[in-house]
Amino acid sequence: MISFRQFNKSKKNSVLLIHGLFSSSGFWLEYLQYFKDLRVVLCDIDYDEFFDNPKYFYKIISDHIHANHINKTIAHSFGSSINLSISNDIMKINICPTHFKSRANKTNFIDDIYLKTKLDKEKINKLLIKADKFYKKNQILYKKNKSYTTNFIPTNDSFFTYNDNSNFAGDHFNIDNAVKKILKLNEFIK
Repeated sequence: MISFRQFNKSKKNSVLLIHGLFSSSGFWLEYLQYFKDLRVVLCDIDYDEFFDNPKYFYKIISDHIHANHINKTIAHSFGSSINLSISNDIMKINICPTHFKSRANKTNFIDDIYLKTKLDKEKINKLLIKADKFYKKNQILYKKNKSYTTNFIPTNDSFFTYNDNSNFAGDHFNIDNAVKKILKLNEFIK
């Protein structure tokens, strides 16, 4: 299942915010205050269903972007994988993009996700296995579209190591500084 909610509907410029694997659109709520000059579209993605038919989800998201004249996307963590499938004619930004990373401290990550979500640890592990299979299957997509995205990498991520240098102070779940930096990008405020 996938659903969309809009805020600041009267604003012309817009951004779609895509959450990561173990969260929901609620992940973005504390950051909405920064987007007061933009129409904000939050999408909720059931990643368990996503892995069964990613092309279906890509199509729904792409259709929603075009039908609603969305001109920017920001994705967090696994959501960056979806961001890479979106048309390259809009601005795409990824925060903590897990598609070009390696996982560190898997057990600690599972424990942290369990504390944040109360999901069963076995279910968390099964979703991580599905995510890893998805990454392997889609490596060509990542390499092809990497140049069309801007990536924000945290200075301190206990769960992932990245192939790019860090460019914001924060960690995998503390992205406040990344959001503030994004809003200062000349291309973003156009």
